[in-house]
Amino acid sequence: MITFHYWEKVAPQLGVLTDLEKRMKFAYRNGWARVGRALSGDFVGQVMFKPKHGRVYRMAGGIHVASAWNETPANLTGHYRDSIEFKVRGWNGMVWGNNALYADWLEKGSSEYNVPFTGRKGLWRTVKKIQPTFVNIFDAELAKEFGGFEVFRVRK
Repeated sequence: MITFHYWEKVAPQLGVLTDLEKRMKFAYRNGWARVGRALSGDFVGQVMFKPKHGRVYRMAGGIHVASAWNETPANLTGHYRDSIEFKVRGWNGMVWGNNALYADWLEKGSSEYNVPFTGRKGLWRTVKKIQPTFVNIFDAELAKEFGGFEVFRVRK
């Protein structure tokens, strides 16, 4: 997280710094929005990805193949897939998750009723996959806001 403690003290004397701070915060908010869209899109892609390798169920409309323990949950009704959402919280954070009633159970698993169920960790799997692109997303937003100059890059 970036803090602007020094700039907040100097800003009243130098109007340029307050403009710089506003533009940086605007770029970071846009960056968080892009991160949220990327996470949500990838999560939906993982839910819809076939083939799944779990148990096969016979249903009225055909068959349904559930997800195995190491896969993102399979799509049956579409509610779990459609319940993914994010909200940008200011310029320095975002909340992203699934608000389906059973999403917590699918993520963490359960040992209730003597039927152990291993969590599917679909949200965690998505964050792990998209996280390396976070720096590039914020880099692009800062470059767009400040006219294309080269922003610092994290090297591996």
